[in-house]
Amino acid sequence: MAGKSVFINSKKSFEARNPDTGELFKIPKDFIGLVPYWVTQTAIFKLAVKGLAILIPATSSDADIRTADAGQAPAPDDAPKKKAAK
Repeated sequence: MAGKSVFINSKKSFEARNPDTGELFKIPKDFIGLVPYWVTQTAIFKLAVKGLAILIPATSSDADIRTADAGQAPAPDDAPKKKAAK
């Protein structure tokens, strides 16, 4: 998956090393943006996601970032819509 990237929201700083090239990728605290796909395959990244220190919003929209930040999964597009109270 060369060239692919993933949008993340990081609450802490991390460093990931590419096992193939030795390249070091630094993720600063409070980072919101794209990281190379290979970073998401490292053990440190997987542990950070599991510990909720790195969040992966469904999209880069403000609403999805806030939802991920709150620790909630965004509702799928095909989820039933709530009916307004009468």
